[in-house]
Amino acid sequence: MSGPWREDTDRWREMLVLAGFSDDGEQLRGPVPWQHPDRGAVTAQAQITPRETFPFAPPHVVIPDPGAPVEFTFHIEPDGALCLWENDWAVDHAPWRDPHELLGRIAGWLEKTAAGWPDDDVCDLERYLDQDPDTLILYDAAGLSPGRAVRTMPGPTPAVTLVTTEQRRVSDHLTAHGGRRGKPGRKDKQLAWIADIGAVGHPLRTWNDVAAVLGGSAAEMSRAISLGIVNLLLLRYSRGVNSSVLALKARRTAGGIEVITCESADMSLATRTIRAGLNARHLAEAKLAVVGCGAIGSFAADLLFRSGVRQLTLRDGEKLRPGNVVRHLAGTGQVGLAKADAVRECLARVDSDVGAVKAQSWHLASFGDALALVRDHDVVLDATGNARASSLLATAAQMAGPGLGHSVVSACIQRDGDVLRADRMPLRGADRYLPALPLLDDSAHARERGCGSPVSPAPPGAVIAGAELACRVVINEATRECSSQSRPSTRSGASPLMRTYLHNKTVEAQLPIDVHAEATKMITAAAAAARPRETGGLLLGWWDSGSVAVRYAIEVADPHATSGSWSRDQLRAQAALEAVLAEVDHPWLGYVGDWHSHLAPCAASAQDLISIRRASRQYDQPLVLLIHRPDAIETIAAHHGRQRETTGWSDHDGRIKQS
Repeated sequence: MSGPWREDTDRWREMLVLAGFSDDGEQLRGPVPWQHPDRGAVTAQAQITPRETFPFAPPHVVIPDPGAPVEFTFHIEPDGALCLWENDWAVDHAPWRDPHELLGRIAGWLEKTAAGWPDDDVCDLERYLDQDPDTLILYDAAGLSPGRAVRTMPGPTPAVTLVTTEQRRVSDHLTAHGGRRGKPGRKDKQLAWIADIGAVGHPLRTWNDVAAVLGGSAAEMSRAISLGIVNLLLLRYSRGVNSSVLALKARRTAGGIEVITCESADMSLATRTIRAGLNARHLAEAKLAVVGCGAIGSFAADLLFRSGVRQLTLRDGEKLRPGNVVRHLAGTGQVGLAKADAVRECLARVDSDVGAVKAQSWHLASFGDALALVRDHDVVLDATGNARASSLLATAAQMAGPGLGHSVVSACIQRDGDVLRADRMPLRGADRYLPALPLLDDSAHARERGCGSPVSPAPPGAVIAGAELACRVVINEATRECSSQSRPSTRSGASPLMRTYLHNKTVEAQLPIDVHAEATKMITAAAAAARPRETGGLLLGWWDSGSVAVRYAIEVADPHATSGSWSRDQLRAQAALEAVLAEVDHPWLGYVGDWHSHLAPCAASAQDLISIRRASRQYDQPLVLLIHRPDAIETIAAHHGRQRETTGWSDHDGRIKQS
């Protein structure tokens, strides 16, 4: 290796040599002590190779001799290398750069392997089979019926195979083949067989492994595969609390049945909306309208649709022109369509569920039309950039909005893209309006048509930013959430009825966390007593005036903890919590988070951050995670699925470190 990491890698190798490893300049070989569940302390021999991707990726590690009988099952690559970290790390914080952390991780891997990977929930059975890199199998997890064969068909691209829900009877053809009915028809060939194989304790590597989990249906499937009736298996399985589907192509060869895996993906509604945001379920029930499907309106409609909105009215009386495309969601292939129709086509390419998306190809012409539009929808987005249409919608909002839950959000770009406005009507509570921006002379701007308005030179990036801002305010209105990010203002040149908001993004304040000395002392003592294994437990305290007070910490034992991991057992945790609450009579005391120890001075792992964010979605108040490290106690907090910056302090020895 050459470059800036050469010296670091040389020191890394030297530290491994000090730990008993030999170094031939390429590979390092040496001992890794670990605890076997039956034989106690044993020593494995490890072979560590820092390849060309090191230190940006972990070194290549194999175990020629584990030191005791152990069957390697999960978390191992086809070439025998251990999969020690599931997540990528920035090189500055990569834990494998610390030789002690690396050796501890190897020891933990061996201990978990010998124990059968208890509580492991990684669904990656594809890793252990030969793979077809060119095929993607699509299926609807909600429509899978185990013990049934279904038709397959070509997908939207040549690489895709679509598994349908149309069931076919395999047994009829197996009974009749070679008999009275002849060969199966086209619809009864290349079927997919659906099976639920439950919890998996070992990887599947061959057809014999697959046949073992298929149980009584294995013989039938073997014949169906040999006859070409079934060529795809979808095996639904679980690992810990997670579940997944393994897609296998199967065919008869001279040596028997061959199975290879291919990438698969669920296309159910739940999966299609999993990345839509936390408001997707609420937005699916909201009725929204976008008036003006030009630059801002087209991108805002797209963002709202992707965020979960399905009851959507699109209104615009203009056709899409070639000059519009550079700042529009639609492309040149839709030039000549009404803008509303063009946007609806774009939405259909995101998700085919556009049955409740209405495209209306006419202008907003009268006050009665505007009033009906506002009354028929929870929120109307005015993206017309037209003074008359905006005034009609503003007046309708004043009549239909207050006390009835209907509102209008008016979005525009000013100052050639330097100012973005997301304008809300009617007002909320004590909101007030800011003065309008002075009008500027736009006579020098280009005109596409002689009698048309000047074309704003705002760049496409400003349009997309304006649409994103409009989307945020519309969602805020549709979900009836008060936002501290909205400040009152008024649009330049608008009538007195056109009340608007200037949206200023604000930085969320840091969350104060007060950790009592008794809690930190307990954590420090438990971490020291548990070495060389990690430990952890619960934090008890209360929320007070925007801060979190951590009063007590309790340990929750994990008999399967290793030097690189600790898992919280729910039953043990609940029992420990109830015992403390029964002993300590405090009206505010309750669960406020978790803690666990790290043996090395490394920051919270990616899994730590994922876990605290996921857990925080279940609580109205923030949750805290304390990481006990040799050099500090790190404080992390999350609220409603988002990580919060913290200011941590305690009255023990000042080692609390904010995150």
